[in-house]
Formats: sequence, structure tokens, C-alpha cells
Amino acid sequence: MALMDLVTMPLRVGAAATQVTLTLGELVAPEGPVRREGGYAERLMAVIGEGGPLDRLTREDGVLDRMLREEGLLDRLLADDGTLERLTAEGGTLDQLVALGETLEAIAPRLEELGAVVPELHRSVDALSDAVGPIGELAGRLPGARRRTLAAAPSPEPEPEPDNALF
Repeated sequence: MALMDLVTMPLRVGAAATQVTLTLGELVAPEGPVRREGGYAERLMAVIGEGGPLDRLTREDGVLDRMLREEGLLDRLLADDGTLERLTAEGGTLDQLVALGETLEAIAPRLEELGAVVPELHRSVDALSDAVGPIGELAGRLPGARRRTLAAAPSPEPEPEPDNALF
């Protein structure tokens, strides 16, 4: 069996090379993924071409230069009492975020409980409304209820008399 593999190896290598060549031809064809509009070549040139992000990163006074210079961003991040130290210090920003996460985790079950109670409260409000509605209508039918209602209502202010000085 090993002898047969050894004998057919040149044929298999030739077939594999042919497949690779054909596949590469498809990739770099004018409508293939490399050369078509918006393809890989265009995207790569956007990064490494003239004026693409790589030029801006590496030019003098560019992002890398500002980051790596003395008293630059990297120095400020790593300085004593710098941003990184304040983030990772005990009681610092990260600890506060972790504590906030624990608080939110403790609140979540209570919110779920409230969510389960709200429909029950809604049903209770509906039941009370259904019970109070007829009582209100009944109270309006009681003798003397209108007089009390009218007496309790503020009397309307009289309209001002028109000024007849011109006539």
C-alpha cells in the first residue's frame, strides 16, 4: 500500500497544484473576491494606501508618535496615580463597576417579582372600579344629593357689565 502511494504521489501533487492554480485564478478574476469593486484588494489599499489609516498612524506627530512620546498617552496611562492605576486600584473604577453589577444582580429577582404582581394589581383595580361605580351612581340618586352637590360647587362669577360710556 505504501508503494502505491509513493508511485501515485507525483500525480497527486500535480492534481493539487492544478486545483490551487485554478482556484487562485477564480480569486483574482476581474469579478472574483480580490479584484471586484469593494473586494479584498480595494479594502487592503484603503488601509495601506496613500492617506489610508496606516499613514495617519505612522506619520510624524501621528497617533503612534503622540502615544509614545514622553508625557504622551502611554506615560499618562502607566504613571503613578495614572488612569490604569485608578482603574485597577482597590475601590477604583473597576471595583465600583463590579459592585454595581452585584447590585443589579440583586435587583433583578425583585423586578421579576414586581412584574408578576402588576397583573394582580391591575385586576384588583378593575374589581374596585367595578364595585365603586354602582355605589357612585346610587349616591347620585339619593334625595337631596343634587342640592348638596350644587351647594358645594362654587357659584359662577357674574359677567361684567358692558361699558356704555361711548353710547
